[in-house]
Amino acid sequence: MADLNFNLDLELDNDPQLYEMFVENATDLLDQIESDLLILEENGEHLDNAIVNKVFRSAHTIKGDSGFIGLNKIGKLAHAIENVLDALRDEQLTSSPAIIDTLLKSFDKLRDMCSDPMESENTDIEGFVTRLHGIWGPNGEGGEAAPAETTPAEPVAEAAPAPVVPAPAAPAPVPPVAATPAPVASTPKPTETPQASSRRIPPNARILVIDDDPTIGRLVQFWLGKIGICCHCATTAEEALEMMAKQMYFIAICDINMQGCTGIDLIPQLKELNPVVQCIMLTGNANTENIVACIEMGAVDLLSKTNDWTSIIRPVTDALERSARWSTLVNKKIQ
Repeated sequence: MADLNFNLDLELDNDPQLYEMFVENATDLLDQIESDLLILEENGEHLDNAIVNKVFRSAHTIKGDSGFIGLNKIGKLAHAIENVLDALRDEQLTSSPAIIDTLLKSFDKLRDMCSDPMESENTDIEGFVTRLHGIWGPNGEGGEAAPAETTPAEPVAEAAPAPVVPAPAAPAPVPPVAATPAPVASTPKPTETPQASSRRIPPNARILVIDDDPTIGRLVQFWLGKIGICCHCATTAEEALEMMAKQMYFIAICDINMQGCTGIDLIPQLKELNPVVQCIMLTGNANTENIVACIEMGAVDLLSKTNDWTSIIRPVTDALERSARWSTLVNKKIQ
């Protein structure tokens, strides 16, 4: 066993290499999105769900990638776009030129922000978010809430003056009641910044990252590599199982919603090949159903793709220690 010292305050969020990876992937996705939206615009109300799903998935990837490196405004705008696309594919909305136009303009704004991610947090996106919310919110379709029409009031005949009625006698004065002092809100304690920790983990520890979005794999690989942990990546369930059969992996970090095989279904297959592997799931939707399903299948943790990057380090090192302990116990029993 070897000591691994790491500091959770590493400033990875300002690493140029990290931003380069994000910009490259986002640009490719946005180029394809623009082409797909133009096809949807030509089709009018005859919506091609396959194209809508493709655009939704690309927007979802940009949102997840931006959340991983703390680009919150990019994530917020991408999430608002996602909601409109989700409503279109669920047929809660009917496609219209106004909706497609709003999506095109929103993706243009997203492209501007993704081209300069370090400045994206200074961008005002509230107008775009409001217009997107207006499409599927109570204001109906169209991208912007139309101002309510006002009908001019018809002229009203002048009424005869009412008879003067004497004013009632003033009520007896009521003694003033002392005002109850407003409750003073307690000042919340500041969140403590995670301090540097020292963990004992195997020097040959390897992690398998399984996600059909290769950018997620590269980002996890990049961050954990900063603290000396080796990561290998797989983009399909088949590739992951093949790699697990050939090498000893202490942890599998797996996306819940992969094409062809869900991460939840993959857990027992991974554990069949390596009973001591610790499975950590990644999701963009950490609802109760997903949490329960992951626990039932034997996952040790469920992490949100929108979390700050620091949140992945502690669960991973905890899982590495658990895996190392289990490996030691298994080896002793075999001997």
